[in-house]
Amino acid sequence: MQNFKFKKSFYNAMSEMTDRQAGEFIKGVCEYVFNGKPFHTNDKYLKGVYLYVKRELDVAAMNSANGRKGGLVTTEKNKTAAPEGVHVIAGEIIAENPLAGMINYLKRENEKQAETGGKVLHENRK
Repeated sequence: MQNFKFKKSFYNAMSEMTDRQAGEFIKGVCEYVFNGKPFHTNDKYLKGVYLYVKRELDVAAMNSANGRKGGLVTTEKNKTAAPEGVHVIAGEIIAENPLAGMINYLKRENEKQAETGGKVLHENRK
């Protein structure tokens, strides 16, 4: 992890510490975040606060990693191009022949509108 958010709840817990405890705590948290080394102390209050902060930091790192996975999948899906000869109109894949595809698209739209009592955009002619 390159950086981390220092939440107000961390500060609130530190406000009860002496300067010596606060220094030890900050050094321990930074050592964990930047070098992956767990914080060891004999002070029970520092241990408890550290466990709370460690859990918050671990959850934030996990959420960040999961968010990147979802973003990468979406980006990859958006990068895929339609095969040659296939055309997309209004979010639908239509036939290789764009004119035939457009006619089929309009027919489907007319059927939808006829079912709902809306206006018909295009009349089928034979």
